[in-house]
This record gives sequence, structure tokens and C-alpha cells, in this order.
Amino acid sequence: MADDGVIEVFRRIYADAETYWDAYEMCEELVDVEGTFQLWRCRHLKTVERIIGCWTSVRTSVHQLTSFQQRDVQVHEASR
Repeated sequence: MADDGVIEVFRRIYADAETYWDAYEMCEELVDVEGTFQLWRCRHLKTVERIIGCWTSVRTSVHQLTSFQQRDVQVHEASR
């Protein structure tokens, strides 16, 4: 989990976005980048499943990636 000091910084930024506009805008851009990465990862996972998903070692890797993706979604939802 995140350090308490880091969480406090984000609280201040989001509580007073006008004062910390540059930091707020950067945080929102990072959220957009993370969302784009998640979308890419999901598409990549589906491509891997379609192309080489029949091999046992690949299935294990795909299962691990799927688990990571599900965990990330849960963490993202919990942080809202």
C-alpha cells in the first residue's frame, strides 16, 4: 500500500485543486495514462490468448496476467 505521507499529499492536491492546479492536472494525466495502459494490457492479453493460448505454459502466463488485471481492477475500485 501507499505511504501515509504520499496519501496526504494526494488528499491536499484533490481537496484544493485550484491552489495545486499543476499537480492536480498531472495526477489526472497519470490516471489517463494508467487507464490507457490497462486497456492495452487487456487487448494484448486477448491477442496472446487467440494466437498462442493453446500451449500450457502460455495458459499459465495468461492466467497470471488475468489475475494481475483482476487485482488491479479491485485496487482501483477500492481507491475510489
